Amino acid sequence: IEYFSPHVPNPHKIYQFNSLDEEKKRCQAIRIYGKTSLHNGVLHVSDLRAGASLLLASAIAQGESIVRGASVIDRGYETIDKKLKAVGAFIKKV
Repeated sequence: IEYFSPHVPNPHKIYQFNSLDEEKKRCQAIRIYGKTSLHNGVLHVSDLRAGASLLLASAIAQGESIVRGASVIDRGYETIDKKLKAVGAFIKKV
């Protein structure tokens, strides 16, 4: 994993891109290299963006994952389950 600060031509026009951060060394992005397999797990969603990331990771992981608190994701990403199913993910709401 490599942490980096991407070049953004006009950061003041990008939603939630904090270019005036007090801690100037804070990285805004990561690059992931290699073929590390993801495995299943029981996950708890605490916020929208992290939850969407967990959902995507679960969709490509080996085995069955349980994502608790997924209603947080539903409120922010309309029909994300249908969109992921359309590209081959198996998602079952219970």
